[in-house]
Amino acid sequence: MRAMPSSPAPGGRGRRPADRPPITPTGIVDAALRLTETDGLDAWSTRQLAAALEVWPRAVYHHVGDRDAVADAVADRVVSMIPLPPQELEWREWFSTLLLEGRPLLRRYRGWRGGWCGSGRSFRRR
Repeated sequence: MRAMPSSPAPGGRGRRPADRPPITPTGIVDAALRLTETDGLDAWSTRQLAAALEVWPRAVYHHVGDRDAVADAVADRVVSMIPLPPQELEWREWFSTLLLEGRPLLRRYRGWRGGWCGSGRSFRRR
């Protein structure tokens, strides 16, 4: 049986204390969303996200994936928060309402230089 490493994670981070909630994909995306709100999606790294959670970066990779996967999850979360207009509206008014109501939210959670269209894996700019 292998012994557990005795050195804690950087910055004194090791095993999470019993009084701290466990690391989950939802918790990681929540923390990334907070960083995005304060600094913008382009401004934080996986290491910074891990430091905010007081875990090793590999915990982020284990639960969610690489930075692009976390950024995609943040984008999905932000887009899901945009309220949908009533279905009864005529289509032009529906889209206009969607964009007008979504704009403050997208300004609150600033995207990256490429915009809110995804990390580039799913969407390509033409």
